Formats: sequence, structure tokens, C-alpha cells
Amino acid sequence: MFDGKSFAFSHGFTVSDEILTAIGCAVICQSHTENQLSLLISDLLDIDQHKGYALTSGMSFKNLCASLSSLILQVVEENDARYVRFKELLGKLQQFEEFRNQVAHSNWAHGKDFDSARALRIKVTARQGKGVKHYLEEVEISRISKAIKAAMQAQVELVIFISALAGKPIQTIDLTDSNTAPST
Repeated sequence: MFDGKSFAFSHGFTVSDEILTAIGCAVICQSHTENQLSLLISDLLDIDQHKGYALTSGMSFKNLCASLSSLILQVVEENDARYVRFKELLGKLQQFEEFRNQVAHSNWAHGKDFDSARALRIKVTARQGKGVKHYLEEVEISRISKAIKAAMQAQVELVIFISALAGKPIQTIDLTDSNTAPST
């Protein structure tokens, strides 16, 4: 339920601290993804991370994806199953970026019942020939959480996948197996 003494309320917002946390986590997840893409570009170029950052720090997410895709095609053919897998994982991250944009570039207000687990996302657009449109959507924290978890999973899989392609395989531990020896 809405708490008038919350961090959000003390800063003039009518959403719960839980909603603010979920929105912030979505934004941070995207930043983390973009950083990982920069590191993967460095790995594929076989250059120092600092030089990689010098190349990628000003790149948009779209340009990071395009560069990474172009570099992958230097290692595998377009019809190779590995490229298909790469496109699938990158596609999941691109879908999350669209979701993050919706979350980050909207106005937020309390839901109808002031429940802390959901809030109203409000987006107003003005397009030539279409006029002003108002979009209202009640969003649950669980939806934001699910999107973040899916993006983080895709990110981890992409890092493992590309690191192996770059000749720098990452050791992982399968926590679902009773034998927790590292695997590659």
C-alpha cells in the first residue's frame, strides 16, 4: 500500500519505492548490457579493454549491436548455426532495450488502488498526421522483473557464447547439478 513517508513520496512522486526500484533496475540492466557489448567488441578485436572503450564509449546501443554483429560475421558465416544463435540472443537484448525505453521514457503515477506492486505508465505522443495520443497502462513490478531477468539471462549466454568464439572461453559452474565442477 502507498506509504506517505516513502523515498518516492518525499521527492514528490506518487509511486511506491518498489516501482522506483524496478524502473531503476531496468535502466541499470540496459547500461550493464551496453558495457558488456563494449567488452565483447574488445574481445573480438583482441584489444585491451581501455582501447575498446575508446572506440565504443560514444556508440548508441543500436551501433554497438551493429558493430558486434559485423565482427561476428568476421568469425562465422551468416548461414552458420552459431550466427543464428547470436542473432537470437542479440534479439532478446534488443527487445529489452525497447522495453527499457518504454519504462524510462514514460511518466509514472500510482495505480487505481495505490498498490505498491503496480503503477500507471503514462505516455503522450504527438505525431504528424496523427495528433496527440495518450497511452495509459497499469504495469506490475513482476512484469518489469521478468523482463530484466530474461535480459540478464540472454546477456550471460551472449557473453559465454562470444567469449568462446573469441578464443577466450569463460568457465561456468552449473548450480543445478550436484557436481559443481567448473565447465567450459
